[in-house]
Amino acid sequence: MARQKDPLIDEIRAVLRDRFGLDPENEIINFETLRREKDPEGFDRMRAEFEAALATSLNREEVLRRTYFGETFGIHLHSVFSKSEVEWIRPELRIHYPVCTAEEIRRIQNPTTAEDHLLMLRADAIADSPRLKKVFLSRREKSKENWSLTAHFERDDFNRYLNVLPPEKRATCRKVPAGMAFLREPNGACMRSEAGDIIVVSESLRHYLYYMNAFLFGQQTLQVDDYLATLMISVRTMLLKETLDFDIDPRGDLPSELDQHVSNLVDDQIQFVIGHEYAHLLLGHLKRKLLGAPPLGVVPFDVQERFQYYTPKQNQELAADAGALLDPQLSDLQVAERLFAATWFFLGLEIFYAIAECVDPSSRPAKTHPPPIERIWALRRTVLEVRTLDLEIIYSDEQLEHAIEWIEGLKEQLLGDFIPRNLKTLKMYGSVYIPSYRGAVLHDRIDY
Repeated sequence: MARQKDPLIDEIRAVLRDRFGLDPENEIINFETLRREKDPEGFDRMRAEFEAALATSLNREEVLRRTYFGETFGIHLHSVFSKSEVEWIRPELRIHYPVCTAEEIRRIQNPTTAEDHLLMLRADAIADSPRLKKVFLSRREKSKENWSLTAHFERDDFNRYLNVLPPEKRATCRKVPAGMAFLREPNGACMRSEAGDIIVVSESLRHYLYYMNAFLFGQQTLQVDDYLATLMISVRTMLLKETLDFDIDPRGDLPSELDQHVSNLVDDQIQFVIGHEYAHLLLGHLKRKLLGAPPLGVVPFDVQERFQYYTPKQNQELAADAGALLDPQLSDLQVAERLFAATWFFLGLEIFYAIAECVDPSSRPAKTHPPPIERIWALRRTVLEVRTLDLEIIYSDEQLEHAIEWIEGLKEQLLGDFIPRNLKTLKMYGSVYIPSYRGAVLHDRIDY
């Protein structure tokens, strides 16, 4: 069947040519198109906000060089370059340029190693999201030189974990490419590509954890509106409703003492998640049954079609939880701190899963993972069988019971009133801010 012509294509080309002075015939133009027909109310609102912000902008001419709003569509330019620069790239892969370097695109065109498949996973997720592409173009511009997508996803968090593993385990883990990527679930994933195993952890995880921990520990510090805003940002991040542009559009700077406590907790929680994925590898779980599709569509868009996903049984998940804390050569104090962090990671998940199911019942977590509260007790029991830890750090059983009761009560309050009243906001794509700590209001397509 012949592909239907886009009814707006001629008008769009005319704007690119006459309004922006570009040459669609000889230039590759990456741009975001906003169409009124898809969401008239949303389009009209965005157009009105754009025109109001433009009227007071000190960079009016610069803004108009990259953004256009008409009666039926809008255009926001991302990048422009000559076709001669990319004539060697297959047309369907040109969308990766210039977020990916020429060498990286060559690797994506002909992937031969597991590292190539990890690169492809990252690149596809960015290319399929206009907002992510905008963020990465901004990061590329700030880097000035020596940019590559591979180098941008630093392995510092992974190296921190690997450096304290016993030498034999470290050598095994270093053979498997690992790093950050964009996943739907607030954790990590083990997967098997055509060229070998890969371990990835969600780049969104740090944002989810930061704001969830701010909610869990900020009740005594933050005003009610600020406290609830941190919950909304956290949950919306994992529901794929919060725009992943935190570095170009900050949500607000929390008080320094709370920020420091939350940041330290996030660091330990990420170490736990990374360790959990490496534990699957060390326990041989990746060598067992693989399924052709991930639970809950772990990786967004269509990239899941190129990978097989390890689907564990629940006891394997519990074993990986324990391995995350017991495989590394850590002091009792370090193990206690990570067990405390893991406990609050699971308590946060208990709240997130309850809210997510209320917003979208189809988002119920996969049965491959035990419920978060069960994971807390199982992990605690296993670790305390082999390590003697300070109960003032990890809580006594009675204190933990009280913490779980508090979470259950909090869940009941949220689901009874706050969440039903805020379903529209939870489902809306955009950004939520912490009102008392937000800086200058930045306007999309005006200031960034």
